[in-house]
Amino acid sequence: MDTQLHPLFLSPALPSDLLQFIINRCTYPTTLIICSNRSDFQDSLTEDLIHQQQHQQQEEHAQQNLQHPSTEPPPDNVAQQASDPAANPEPQPALQPQQHKPHALLTCPLSQLAVTRHIRTVFIPTVSHLRAFLSVFSLKGDVPAVPTPPGKGRRKGKGKGKGKGDGRLPLLVVYNFLSLHRDTSEWSVQGLGSSAAVLVEAGRRAGLGVVVVEGAVVGSGQGAGEGDRGMEGLLGERVPVLSGVGRRTRSDLEGSGWAGKTVHVGRVLGRWFRFRRGQWNAEEGHTG
Repeated sequence: MDTQLHPLFLSPALPSDLLQFIINRCTYPTTLIICSNRSDFQDSLTEDLIHQQQHQQQEEHAQQNLQHPSTEPPPDNVAQQASDPAANPEPQPALQPQQHKPHALLTCPLSQLAVTRHIRTVFIPTVSHLRAFLSVFSLKGDVPAVPTPPGKGRRKGKGKGKGKGDGRLPLLVVYNFLSLHRDTSEWSVQGLGSSAAVLVEAGRRAGLGVVVVEGAVVGSGQGAGEGDRGMEGLLGERVPVLSGVGRRTRSDLEGSGWAGKTVHVGRVLGRWFRFRRGQWNAEEGHTG
């Protein structure tokens, strides 16, 4: 990732993909800002994990049917022999229920516990709260630093915001940045631009790479560009230039449905971010 060069806007991710990205990729002192309240995020994460588990079970069941396809009913003499205990003295072993592998987030290994202790997570319910938090954002807080391994001193030349010496830049990650603004008076070029400016400045001030990720709809292909909430759908949304502009009446709806001039979201965010597909997508990244 080139977060050291420019802030990134990544393709939509499911809550579980986001957390796996934070745990596997990010280093201290990474901060995760979730633009919703805690209960809503937990509900969406639970729905995501349940859906993935059900999807996994369906795939395993289909695979099992392919490996052991059902056959025609056995002949009468075979069926009679199977129903006669004397003709079949040895009991047949019962089919063992198939064990489904749990999601990685549910296994909770020691390494996962160790990482999460050093990641700050903040829940932000409104645009005003987001801007206020970012305007005073700093790395000082109650999140403990990663301890130095025994016998190894700190490397010289480390600047603020640097990671554990593995070359990975700590991040300031914002989840559902657009969703926080949508359907509010801040859904405009002015509103998005003001929030993006504060966010990028906070990351620069703290020495963190800035990453914005929108939430993918559960069951939509994990944000792989399908549907209106994929990357192209998000960047293709239209937003009014001025804050507080209302929608047109139903009889006057044309195009975007907004009164006054509108532009694409991608044009607004392109001033601040580069567009990429996240590691949770198999496809090549969309470059903006």
